[in-house]
Amino acid sequence: MVRQLDKERDEIIRAEIGKAYHFKNGGHWEEGEKHLINAWQLYPEPKYNWDYSEMSLYIIAEFYLDWKKYDQAKKWAQEVFKCEPEPGDGTPYLFLGKIHYEEGELDEARKYFEKAHEVSGRRVFQGEDPKYFKFLKEKRK
Repeated sequence: MVRQLDKERDEIIRAEIGKAYHFKNGGHWEEGEKHLINAWQLYPEPKYNWDYSEMSLYIIAEFYLDWKKYDQAKKWAQEVFKCEPEPGDGTPYLFLGKIHYEEGELDEARKYFEKAHEVSGRRVFQGEDPKYFKFLKEKRK
């Protein structure tokens, strides 16, 4: 069961994430990383059962993806599964596919893109860089 954070803690977590992106945008990745890790540590146990947990994990994984720290990005993206995403939500698979794709691990990327498509259909690719769906379509021919 997903629980809602109290307003004060929610605001502090969101502020930490905002600071992380402020530092990232200024090229200060290490400082940004500290704020993201702090944001995650602010979640009470069990960390995966809060209304914003899943989104926070995606934010952290995307931060590492942008930083090209692929192992860290994969680690945090895998954590999303502990949040028990909704049935029919292929986003966790898509996200892992993106990380593998960007790292050049195309066989792994294909595996995750196919699973994302199997779970959610084409809609999971909407709003994403079209190169991911194009890659999936090219291999499916």
